[in-house]
Amino acid sequence: MTEDFERRYPIKRTRYTQSVGKLLPHRISQIFQELGFKTWINSGQGNDIDIKVFIGDKLIIVAEILNWSVGSMLSEKRKNSIIDNLSKYDCIKLLIYTVLDDNSLKDFRRNGISLIEIGYQLLPKKFFDFFSMTIRIKSRRVDSKETKGDMESKIEDFLSSSEIIDNDNLVICSLFQNKMLFLFLPFKKEIIMRKAQKRFEYLLDILFISQGSKKLEIKTMCGKMNINRYLRKIVKNIFDCLITNRETYLGNFIPPDRLYHGTTSKFLCKIVREGLIPSSPGQYWDEDKHKWVKRVDLTDNIYAAEYFAIIAANRFGGNPIIIEVDVNGLKDKLKVRSWYLPTRCVIDFFKEIYFTRVIPSKRIKNWYFIPSPSAYELVNLIINYSRFSS
Repeated sequence: MTEDFERRYPIKRTRYTQSVGKLLPHRISQIFQELGFKTWINSGQGNDIDIKVFIGDKLIIVAEILNWSVGSMLSEKRKNSIIDNLSKYDCIKLLIYTVLDDNSLKDFRRNGISLIEIGYQLLPKKFFDFFSMTIRIKSRRVDSKETKGDMESKIEDFLSSSEIIDNDNLVICSLFQNKMLFLFLPFKKEIIMRKAQKRFEYLLDILFISQGSKKLEIKTMCGKMNINRYLRKIVKNIFDCLITNRETYLGNFIPPDRLYHGTTSKFLCKIVREGLIPSSPGQYWDEDKHKWVKRVDLTDNIYAAEYFAIIAANRFGGNPIIIEVDVNGLKDKLKVRSWYLPTRCVIDFFKEIYFTRVIPSKRIKNWYFIPSPSAYELVNLIINYSRFSS
């Protein structure tokens, strides 16, 4: 019997099946994580599904994974066990398999289980080499960058056609909480962004009303602005930032012509008269000049500027305001650095844009008193709502 095992398998059969059985779930879990999801994997291969996939804290996919070779037979008992395990969960149910007979596939589909066919058994190189010596490599491939890329494309295709993108809250949550997952997947990005933007604008408007605010207008340099117009401006800016954040991630970020500075009304008259003057040194280190410098900080995120305006008003008095600055023609003088503010802002990548020289008053194109509640507060409420809503 031992000799038979040695002829058919590279190691003892039980160890071989355990090793091969663990390989594909771990690789699938890795792919989901790299796409921005959180995953749980049944490392002990106990009586539970193999993988759970989350957006934030919300379970969205449960998956069973079969890393089988050609000729493997799925028994009725095993098939029913897989169906029962998956059916316990109220989310997307998925079977990822290498090869399987048509009758079994029909049973899974009838029970609402989605399917991803890998098309080959995934093996460590030493196992694959063993089977190649006996010319038994049909529908078997080595675990490699190429197979990982192939499986990733199959998962992306499934995600792009699944009900995930039909859930407004999950789309919004994934955009903000998982490093713009949907900007990197091969979806119809424009359609998804428009869908999410429309939903986000609606939630922001409803939330502002539900917070009991009676202030229907905000002051601007040119007079008054309807609060709904301001919220729409916020939404457009947020989704513009989501798109440009992808460029930040890739290292190709080019600041837009309009940037924002959060401050307090206590300094407004001086700013309108003299421009934005670099603040006192001692807080900012210039890596190029290797010294502490005075500088003016701006951002392309209106809602992030609101956050800093609220801080300024609490510190110096007055009301929080946002200064809108046209930096067209000054870009050769600005510096940019990207940093992560996990506790402050809901967009993962926050761009700090700053000048070490005065920004002339003629560059100030508008300013806004921040409504109460602020868009910054409402945005965080929406994200928290999206994380815990279906």
